[in-house]
Amino acid sequence: MPKDLAIIGAIEAQGINIVTNANTQSVKENAASVYIFKNINGEQREIQATHLLVATGRKPNIEDLNLDKVGIKVSDKGAVEVNEYLQTNLPNFFALGDINGGPQQTYISLDNYRIIRDFIYGDKTYSTDRRENVTAMTFIEPPLSQAGISENTAREQGLDI
Repeated sequence: MPKDLAIIGAIEAQGINIVTNANTQSVKENAASVYIFKNINGEQREIQATHLLVATGRKPNIEDLNLDKVGIKVSDKGAVEVNEYLQTNLPNFFALGDINGGPQQTYISLDNYRIIRDFIYGDKTYSTDRRENVTAMTFIEPPLSQAGISENTAREQGLDI
């Protein structure tokens, strides 16, 4: 089962209804409920709920670093620009973790360390372009973990699995 279907199944098993392909028109609240007015695939619907979760995305928290004072370039999306070795435009400055605009996963920071360690002390063969087998954890109940590429990706790459 693909990872996203496993997550959806686990959430729905807890009695949570997932609505996709919907545009929220408005929200109102009273003491007991939240009412969400949506356009779902062209149909106007009212959904009554006890909670509303809104995901608005994430952006790197770099405002207090004063990167402009040292001349480090920042992308249009507010991330520190880096190359495949996580170097900024200043060769002795590196950016790890969430601030470089890469994958937003807990274990990426550890792997970023491996890339920089290999760049400084190794043979410079490991980079974001050659990243492999980084574990990922989706913090739900039950937990969902992954190491390496997915079955679909392996098949797309012609690997014998």
